[in-house]
Amino acid sequence: MTRRSLRIIAFPLLFTALALLGACGDFEFQRSRSQQNGGGEDSGPIIIVNGGTDSGAWNNNPDTGSNAPDAGATPDSGSTPPPQQQDSGTPPPPPPQQDSGTPPPPTGACGSPEESEVLVIVNQERAKQGLAPLACDLKASAVARKYSEYMCTAGFFSHTGADGSSPWDRLSAGGVDFRGAGENIAAGQTSPASVMNSWMNSSGHRANILGNYTHIGIGYNNCGKGYKHYWTQNFMRR
Repeated sequence: MTRRSLRIIAFPLLFTALALLGACGDFEFQRSRSQQNGGGEDSGPIIIVNGGTDSGAWNNNPDTGSNAPDAGATPDSGSTPPPQQQDSGTPPPPPPQQDSGTPPPPTGACGSPEESEVLVIVNQERAKQGLAPLACDLKASAVARKYSEYMCTAGFFSHTGADGSSPWDRLSAGGVDFRGAGENIAAGQTSPASVMNSWMNSSGHRANILGNYTHIGIGYNNCGKGYKHYWTQNFMRR
């Protein structure tokens, strides 16, 4: 049986009991630079995906800025279908190419093949809701990758590092620029499709994925220990 773990925060006494159930972790926080020395504690209930329960994301700011629709809702993207084109018999000339000087990075390139595939699925889910794609931030991906490796090799699973660091702390230490940020973590899912399915079926994680963010960092590690496969998503708004 594949062991999966996703949860909001770490409760060591419950960690073993939940190992075979599968759980999911999300962390959502929004605060200004003037608030980074204050805020709430990283505490809350555990999400059990297989059991169908979800407590939502942890938040220490009333204004999350999330534009994620409720599950089952059909959001209005606000777009108007283009008018039908009439065939004049002569194909129109192609539009002139504009040279911006620097081609934009592809939305599917974000590190390893697993990390890049997660980005592709994230932006597919956002496109379904009429949301703009997230751009990969390589610095944030390095932070996420390091934290996934850290959880895997150290044998723990929490948004709070063993040194007491929060996702906010780790992003700042990694030189990542952001005004608001969120984090999803997961362990045990063996593929990008599997971990994204788990996150999208948990409203707190889904809210992060469909949230009012502009950039994402993705980190995956398989150290062969514990749950073996560890995943981290960092979301940033600029």
